[in-house]
Amino acid sequence: MIEQTDPRWVRDGRSMREWLLLLVSSDRAARRQAENAISAMFWGAPVADATVYQHSPKDVLGHRRDFARAIADTLASAGFDGEPFVRAALVQMRRARVESRRATKLEDAFFDSDADDDQDRAFEQLKARKAEHHAGKLANSFGDRTLHQVIEHAGAVLMRVPDVVRKAIRHEATADTFAKAVESLGPSAVVFAPDLIAQLDSSLADERARKWFRYPSALAAVGRENAATVAALEHRLLSPNGAIRGGAAQTLERMGDAAARRSPTLVETLKRLSAPPRYELLASLASVGRNRRDVLEIVLEAARPAPPRMISPPQFPRYQNDETMHVRGTALEALAYFPSFPERAVPVLVDALATFEEYDPDWGYERGNHGRVVHSLSRFAPDAAAAAVPALVERLRGPDGETDWRIVKYLGEIGPPARGALDALIALRAGLNDVRDVPDPTGEGIDPVMDPLRWAIWRVQEVGAIT
Repeated sequence: MIEQTDPRWVRDGRSMREWLLLLVSSDRAARRQAENAISAMFWGAPVADATVYQHSPKDVLGHRRDFARAIADTLASAGFDGEPFVRAALVQMRRARVESRRATKLEDAFFDSDADDDQDRAFEQLKARKAEHHAGKLANSFGDRTLHQVIEHAGAVLMRVPDVVRKAIRHEATADTFAKAVESLGPSAVVFAPDLIAQLDSSLADERARKWFRYPSALAAVGRENAATVAALEHRLLSPNGAIRGGAAQTLERMGDAAARRSPTLVETLKRLSAPPRYELLASLASVGRNRRDVLEIVLEAARPAPPRMISPPQFPRYQNDETMHVRGTALEALAYFPSFPERAVPVLVDALATFEEYDPDWGYERGNHGRVVHSLSRFAPDAAAAAVPALVERLRGPDGETDWRIVKYLGEIGPPARGALDALIALRAGLNDVRDVPDPTGEGIDPVMDPLRWAIWRVQEVGAIT
């Protein structure tokens, strides 16, 4: 347990325990002070103003893990009324949602008004509301969202108030936050699996609006060791509702082979439903059957080049898309689940560097021209991935001449097995007129994010000094 006397969790002479209690106070000014203080703790700064970046801890992720642990420990401690706090938090979150909706109505009234007098009146009301809402809020304070952040890290105390958690998961104002909170509890929170499944089933009422299931990670975390939950998801793979099928498939993908251990029929069900391969189920099949060679062969076949297969979605009959392209992209991504079979998977990924053209901007944006393929290659051991080095070197620059920084960084991640790329990396550096020396021959002075090329050169060499 992290002691409350830890100076990281003290602001203005008050401990985290004291600030948390004020966070659900009926006094708005006190709540605002607490929001500012707890936000400052999150940032590791004295105050949550515009200078927080100057106080970032050296280990940012470690600090945030400690912050989350301190909240969970405080709420669960014997000297803290954790249960009343969670109940009060639920009320406060819903109240904040009501206020947010009022603000939205004021904005709508302002933009929808045609008469000058009405618009002026709506603008003054909106301005007054904004001023009231932001009064006392520091620049980097999370404001009303601070309470949500605390509940996300609430931890074991939530198991003492299952009625509150169930109610919160079923309410739109609090569902996202409480779903994240129970996700962190893992299988110990399986009691909430039926509530998350109810959220999945709510897609039945709104399929035309494509109401996708938002909590596959949470349901996977709490239900992966529970046979009843896995069986419920397997049954929903057969649903005529696309949103339900998709939500079940995404959840099973996140469960991985743990789901297969809870259901002897799951892999066969996915195989049957994935023939011919369907991109919405292929990733789930790969994840659940990641240790099976028969599943690998299905994914490999889908990952190889194939003729286009144009289809028209029922809801957009005039629009056509290439089903083969979607299936292949999903299969290439799914090969990341088979690091135990490098001799079969890596050659297909290498071929894809030359024959697969990325179609999804989410994979292309800031991930280079081959982000999806490189992502899958990165899941294989460096020695196995070394077979891809020659093909990666050929693509250090894209068709437009721009450097593919994801490939540069990945070659560094491979390390010495990628030494065949060293000359190309050095030549690339020379072409960019980078003449800086390494400040530390051990490589400690090189930032892989800010200086990926020098970092990659250092990593692939057996000796740290860059020539």
